[in-house]
Amino acid sequence: MPIFGTTILSFIPGWSAEGGRFAIEKTAELIDLMSAELNADILLLGGPEEDERNAKIKSLSKAKIYDCGTKNTIREFASLINLCDLIIS
Repeated sequence: MPIFGTTILSFIPGWSAEGGRFAIEKTAELIDLMSAELNADILLLGGPEEDERNAKIKSLSKAKIYDCGTKNTIREFASLINLCDLIIS
């Protein structure tokens, strides 16, 4: 059973391969859609270089987003991922 009592989705939108990043606006739209359709809580994750990007996504989205920070240790990151029902990266 998820810790928040609902489906938990993790978004890691800053994948840095050439052409691999989601557009900020499209990411916020997808978060809104999936949150509403699945009644999901959203965890926003990423690396240190994604602070600004994640803040912008959170400000554009209408969904309840838990910004889990971008300076997590590997162990903390793994623990957060372990909570999730679905990871979108």
